[in-house]
Amino acid sequence: MPSHAEPADAEAIERWLTTHGVPSFVAGYASPRKVAPWAAAGAIAAGLLATVALAVGGGLTGWLPNTVAVLVVVVGAAVISWAVVASAIIPLAIFAVRWFAQTVLRGGTSMLSVVPLLLVAVAFLFLGTETWQTIGRLHGLPLVLAALLFGGLGVWFVTLQIRPDLDGLAFASPDELGEALPQELRVSPELVGWSWSQHPAPAELGRAERWNLQAVTALAQVTVASVVGLAIFTFFMVFGTLVVDTATVTSWTTEKAQIWWHARLAGHTYALTSEHARVSAFLGVFSAFYFVVSASTNGPMRASLTEGARRHAYTCLAVRAVYRAQQA
Repeated sequence: MPSHAEPADAEAIERWLTTHGVPSFVAGYASPRKVAPWAAAGAIAAGLLATVALAVGGGLTGWLPNTVAVLVVVVGAAVISWAVVASAIIPLAIFAVRWFAQTVLRGGTSMLSVVPLLLVAVAFLFLGTETWQTIGRLHGLPLVLAALLFGGLGVWFVTLQIRPDLDGLAFASPDELGEALPQELRVSPELVGWSWSQHPAPAELGRAERWNLQAVTALAQVTVASVVGLAIFTFFMVFGTLVVDTATVTSWTTEKAQIWWHARLAGHTYALTSEHARVSAFLGVFSAFYFVVSASTNGPMRASLTEGARRHAYTCLAVRAVYRAQQA
């Protein structure tokens, strides 16, 4: 590296990569030296909790069963802690929460424009008697499983669509690489130029890095679909309260409506029931699934779903290029 190039702050870059959902880009992130202390801490904490629980609860008969029980808990906690840390589940979960908040707060005209299109597609389902007779009468696990079925299919479909040709991504110039970097990372122009000369295109990603980038891209897209589904759910909760009264709910479901809230205004009684919530929640999940599937053939929907995720992946690859050049 040229002597006049000012090295970037490696800790700041590693912290950015971790908080933005791609900790596998950090050298040695899942190495035994870094994972072992967390696994040991998890095992010790679980062992202490198991010991206290057995002591307070009277424990098992004999010292040997108690010892075996504690050992099983300790080993299980160590294995789970190792897997959680090495697989970057926690950074991915934190990224998903942050991305969800950003999507809700910032949104975007392209994303919000798809909501009316989805409403046209599912509004008649909301006003259909068959929907209320089936979904409206579901309780507990069957309702959850029905929602998870569509949710799982949507996630699976997203994973099939997000396998971009990462090897084809390239930064045409140092300026393009510099523009792709996040503003919060101050990288010297010399280091940007050096990074581009060494990595004009992102180097071949390792298996863990590729999985991590695909996972974070999938999370970003699923989050957008979830926000759309949440908007549909909210709309139908309000719309249903206004136009579907308790008498209609009882007529459609052939069961007495379970009222959560009601109020009388201008001679009309407005009520929110558990049936409203069930039907609205199911249609919200279905709308998110429909949005994901339709985005594969609809240009505007595709842009709404993938625009932010692609931009984030491109930024992550730019930061990785600088980080790898600095580590060289």
